[in-house]
Amino acid sequence: MSTDLKNEDVNSSKRMKRIASIDFLRGLAIWMMVFLHVFNHKYNYDWVFEAGIENIFQITNPFFAIFILFSGFFGNWVGIFILVSGVVNTVSFVKRVSRGDATSRVFLKQILTGFGILIAGFIAESFGYYGYFGTLIKTKIPFMASTWISNLEGVESLEQYALLADSNIVSKIWTQIFRMEALQIIGYLMIIIAIVLFFLNRNNGYKKVKRNLFIILGLIVVITVTTPFLWYASEQINWLIPSSASENAYHLTWPSMDMQVENASFGTYLMMVLTGDYYPLFPYLITSLVGVGFGIVLAMEKPPKRLPLWGLLTTIILGAIGGITATFMHFDINFERPTFPFFFMLLASQVGLMTLLLWLVEFRGKSQKFGNRIIVKYFRIWGVLSLSIFVLQIYHLVPYAIFNPAFKTVNLLADEFGQGGEYWVLLLAFITVLFFDLIVWIWARFNFVLSFEWMIQRLSSLSTKEKPDKLNFKKILNEVEWIDYKKLSGREKGLIVIGLRKIFKKE
Repeated sequence: MSTDLKNEDVNSSKRMKRIASIDFLRGLAIWMMVFLHVFNHKYNYDWVFEAGIENIFQITNPFFAIFILFSGFFGNWVGIFILVSGVVNTVSFVKRVSRGDATSRVFLKQILTGFGILIAGFIAESFGYYGYFGTLIKTKIPFMASTWISNLEGVESLEQYALLADSNIVSKIWTQIFRMEALQIIGYLMIIIAIVLFFLNRNNGYKKVKRNLFIILGLIVVITVTTPFLWYASEQINWLIPSSASENAYHLTWPSMDMQVENASFGTYLMMVLTGDYYPLFPYLITSLVGVGFGIVLAMEKPPKRLPLWGLLTTIILGAIGGITATFMHFDINFERPTFPFFFMLLASQVGLMTLLLWLVEFRGKSQKFGNRIIVKYFRIWGVLSLSIFVLQIYHLVPYAIFNPAFKTVNLLADEFGQGGEYWVLLLAFITVLFFDLIVWIWARFNFVLSFEWMIQRLSSLSTKEKPDKLNFKKILNEVEWIDYKKLSGREKGLIVIGLRKIFKKE
């Protein structure tokens, strides 16, 4: 009997410890990203912006009005990956240090992971959907890099135009660098947060929970106050406006991919990282630090049972900041750098959903039942490959190309649907998800070998000298110990004691 118990303890210790609601949320978010990116790629929202979002219910039927608002709002939800990353990385960091791992070693692991994500981001943007290969496929122009013409002067023949177009396509390899996309911001934030956690956790600092939370709160306040001023300073730089820049005046006053044509330099790149399109450090460092705050509490040996209440209050405060600032600052729903009020409304909704799931699952003792549901397992597998799915956004072009012959008036590779084409884009979005489903589940059968997650785990394991086996499909799906915060907070013990007292009273 004792041997069986020992074996059970050993097996339990080998199981991965995961937060079911966080795993589910990350998988659902990457699924939604694939789905909504089809609308970003194939739907022209110009008619919405021309009419004004406030008038949308007067110019289209209620279903599409709601869906367009939904896609516009949740299409800007990249912050959920930043929030979840902050939570997970903090819990992992604190748990490792509290078990006796050297703070410097854990720090180095996260730094290497951050740099790995930055490299993946460079590859995705420079060579992916919006980069060299994606543009090549969409334009169907063959590679003929024999000139670097930068304008249309002197172009008289089709051959000359092809060479010019090709040179513009080749330039995508470096112009896309001047763009803070999802992987870039996640990579930079992982490096910055690793530095913050290193100083918070050294010399048994993980035990000083209140001190650490006050420091994180202080940083959030400083960055919140600093962000508008830093944006203003960026806008006061005498940027040269390229003639090729779009007419959208909103992003012509800060460093972006359009602006780099006339302003490319290291200083421009630095300002782009801090304040540029699409997801700059200011304000998204706030999102990451909010995740760190949650992670610090969730990493405690006995997390307080009132955490969901604190999460609700945080949601209300963030939403109030968004609502109040919307009364005197520019507010808009767009697919560029979010306006200040819109950012806080997005963050409030993200924190609110995460808090709701934590309360419904982990803080009510439902983690085992929830984590083993088929639908949760489905989204969790998507979550495992979230980085690779980000990088392989160019894979969207596969279903576009296959179904392109079915459309006579629209080229799915290059054109967009306008008002009235919503049904077609909706159908294409579901088809694209099925194509990604196929690659996700085939990859899972091979334990995600050669995925970017697989590569980064091997890179980061150089600091810990651990065997990187966390991508084993069977273990991920079935051999998981779901963290139950109801048990950890001692609430279950209290209920048992109350029950025993009632029994003894009856006797």
